[in-house]
Amino acid sequence: MVQKNLELPDLLRLIDERATAFRAVAARTEARAPREREALAAWLAASTQQLLDTLREAGPDAECWTWWGASQSPRTSGAVARHQLQEIAMHTYDAQLTAGTAQPLPTEVALDGVEDFLFTCCAWSGTWPHEPAVVDYHATEGRSWRFTVEADGARGPPSTVRPGL
Repeated sequence: MVQKNLELPDLLRLIDERATAFRAVAARTEARAPREREALAAWLAASTQQLLDTLREAGPDAECWTWWGASQSPRTSGAVARHQLQEIAMHTYDAQLTAGTAQPLPTEVALDGVEDFLFTCCAWSGTWPHEPAVVDYHATEGRSWRFTVEADGARGPPSTVRPGL
């Protein structure tokens, strides 16, 4: 069974949800300089809204600059939204962990993060001087991804999400 990636409205909703959780941790943490912390939380809220507005206005298919260059992840605003969800999710978890209030990542965010990492960071088109190989990644939540490593690089077919390979 192939499952499709999160759509832009879901990515935007989840970015906002994770950013709200991040701000909640910052607001609950004791501060040496409360005015600065409040200003930072307000700035983060405004920045998040600006990001959401910009991504929403651009739509999921607008081409844009990305740091990942030539990978299997597209260079679109939808892919940026997907990656920003992972950024805010991980930084929120780090902040919660530091504050002693760590909450598990929502399963859909964690699983999408695995796929985002695999297709953005692990796929490559460089040469592989060794024998071809297949690498299977399995999440305890039941999703799996299969990557092939061959002479011309490593890749997984788009949406290789499969239960139990």
